[in-house]
Amino acid sequence: MSLLIHPDNELHYLAAIGRRVFSMGYDGPPSADHDVSIARLNDQFEIIESNPLQLPLLQKGAVVGFSQACFVQPRLLVGYLHGYAGADTTQYCLCHFNDRYEITKIVQLDAFGIDRPVVLKYVNYNLYAAHSYDPLKIISLNTDLGSNQIVHMQKIFNSEGCRIVGGAAVYLERYKAYLMNLRVEDGGKYVYSMWATLTDRYKLSGASEPFVFRKEAGSYEACTSMVVRGDTLYAVVSINLDLHVFEYSVDQICRNIIW
Repeated sequence: MSLLIHPDNELHYLAAIGRRVFSMGYDGPPSADHDVSIARLNDQFEIIESNPLQLPLLQKGAVVGFSQACFVQPRLLVGYLHGYAGADTTQYCLCHFNDRYEITKIVQLDAFGIDRPVVLKYVNYNLYAAHSYDPLKIISLNTDLGSNQIVHMQKIFNSEGCRIVGGAAVYLERYKAYLMNLRVEDGGKYVYSMWATLTDRYKLSGASEPFVFRKEAGSYEACTSMVVRGDTLYAVVSINLDLHVFEYSVDQICRNIIW
């Protein structure tokens, strides 16, 4: 799930909620359908209105799905379109949608082959995102031309055989910094999470001690979105496929940044 403060009511939230449905066929392997709903949540993160995002049907008989949707602006989403260019194809795209929840424009983006870049900001038709973490690599994707470039690269982490995976990011206006949530995996198994901060020019400026959102053996945790309201950070975390919202003090997180 991806969250924004709702543009029409600052006490509400705008959410893009993804769903994956598996189906079994008699004459083929299992298939998965991906869909997204645009929802309004109240201040308790309860759904009070939800509408399915209408995906384009570009080929007769083709099934088009949308996964890992992330808000860039209230009417702009980035994510992965499945079946957009034909069966068994997946493209990272920027999608515009209207007030009837119909996708009206699609721009294919080249994200250097990485899975789910973590969006930092969108300005002047350029989407800035964290591409990878060992080394830290920040890319700019031009959503007008579909081109890309590396804008920052920095060798910081020593992953020692583990894999650092991006989760979500939010800009902290008070600190003039990006706060990111990263998770560390070992052999595909979740180990722990950590906070990290980036300067306005995308240089890594600090990281926290490792932590887990919920102490439960065998859990897989993935932070999918973060929003800031005043001094409070709300982090949307998928734990074993169930969604939870955790509340933190921004100041307390920043005081625990030790690098």
